[in-house]
Amino acid sequence: MCGICGVIAKKDIVDPLFRGIRQLEYRGYDSCGMALLNKGKLKVVKNTGSIDEVNKKENFYQYAATTGIAHTRWATHGGVSAQNTHPHLSSCGRFALVHNGIITNYRELKEQLVKKGYTFLSETDSEVIVHLLEEFYKERKDIEESLICTSRSLTGSYAICLISNLQPDTIFCMRHESPLVLGIGEGENYVASDFYAFISYTKNTILLEDHELATVTKDSYIVKNTLSGEVCRKKLTHLDWSAEIAQKGGYPHYMLKEIYEQPDALRKALCTSEEELASFVNCFEKARKKFFVGVGTTFYVAEYAKYFFSEYVREFIPSISSDEFTTIVPPEK
Repeated sequence: MCGICGVIAKKDIVDPLFRGIRQLEYRGYDSCGMALLNKGKLKVVKNTGSIDEVNKKENFYQYAATTGIAHTRWATHGGVSAQNTHPHLSSCGRFALVHNGIITNYRELKEQLVKKGYTFLSETDSEVIVHLLEEFYKERKDIEESLICTSRSLTGSYAICLISNLQPDTIFCMRHESPLVLGIGEGENYVASDFYAFISYTKNTILLEDHELATVTKDSYIVKNTLSGEVCRKKLTHLDWSAEIAQKGGYPHYMLKEIYEQPDALRKALCTSEEELASFVNCFEKARKKFFVGVGTTFYVAEYAKYFFSEYVREFIPSISSDEFTTIVPPEK
């Protein structure tokens, strides 16, 4: 799980962009970076470490920009290194991209791109996307159309944000099986993998659905379906949440906060009604295939559940790490 934030505005966006990925640090904390556009120049700044550590190394605030995207990473494909940190640049240097999700056919795509002369600087599946986009752009000369073509070549899950000095007043984003939302302000708009990234600036939001692509400027947004090409009418949702919901609650880090919140989480779980539990059990019993899926700490929960079901229910249900789930268990045709 990683965090995406994008901001486009009439004024400098480095501070809200930085604050946005800080709010998303619970989604990834081994490295982070920004791609910034200012007066037609594209700059990528990234490094390993927590967001505050990277800021100390790179000093994001020394730069100015009116369009930018940022990413906080939790490594899946490729280890923790500056090269594997997002954003990733195209070989021509005109496109910068951040990505959440898992591209399951990235090896095949990478082999095709290497044969065409592309050089890869990282071990990630994400870098494949930005080079593939560049390849489509060479023929189509249209970023939105090239992104749609790229999406049709990808297998797996993705939330993608892209900026380019070829169209510096726009953030392009699309999603499939990975969350992405828009924040709609006045003279400024936001893109993020979670509301928390922009809730201090606007509480008006648009939820993107699978196979949707949004082109976002400081004053407007357009959402299209990548399969049909048709414009989608989207409902604006107003959030009644406070910004404090996203804070650490006075704790020095999220892990400690989550430890102290465990009693309350257990109380809420125990309040689940018998009707709801019975409905879940019935659905679980009827399922033809069953898996316990998790990643990181939740994978150990899945391992624990596998043991309990084997011991007490006499049924073996495999536990699989979610970052490789679609590779190990391909969807049925």
